[in-house]
Amino acid sequence: MEINILLRLLCAHFLCDFLFQPGSLVDRKKNDDIQISLKANIMHSLIHAIAAYIIAGAWLSWYIPAGILVSHFAIDFLYKRKKDGLQPFLIDQLLHIIVLILLWLICEGQFRALWEYISGLFAGNKMWVVLIAYILILQPSSILIGIFTEKWSSQLNITGNNGLQDAGKWIGYIERFLIINLSCYL
Repeated sequence: MEINILLRLLCAHFLCDFLFQPGSLVDRKKNDDIQISLKANIMHSLIHAIAAYIIAGAWLSWYIPAGILVSHFAIDFLYKRKKDGLQPFLIDQLLHIIVLILLWLICEGQFRALWEYISGLFAGNKMWVVLIAYILILQPSSILIGIFTEKWSSQLNITGNNGLQDAGKWIGYIERFLIINLSCYL
């Protein structure tokens, strides 16, 4: 597979989303007036589509600008329009990158192979065992750990602030997630 087109699509995305997007456009995209926000998001999505088409240089692949126009608008206007913070930002960027990867796979004629590979994963037992392991290491194991350590946590005299308690929960999630990941490759 040729990765050149994917790199070009990523370059166009990062240029349009970060370097060439003025603050005034960002403000208009989040405006409370739906008309202003709609126009700004359409303009931003159109800029992305045109830049991707030009930078990718895959002139016969009309679905690249069409896919970017529609997906970028849907992600930015329908999902992220009124959301701020790290999590919405990361989800927004991840969704855009997934779309670019899918368009690249279609352009390379590899989308069907990817679909067959993913479908094959769901047919085998190993994937279901690993999925169950991931589910169990998150919330159920946290409940067990909480029950086990309850007598010590009540002695800490925590006063209404769950920040540290939540930090421990997420550190535990990450630790258990990494253990499962490493065990799958050993």
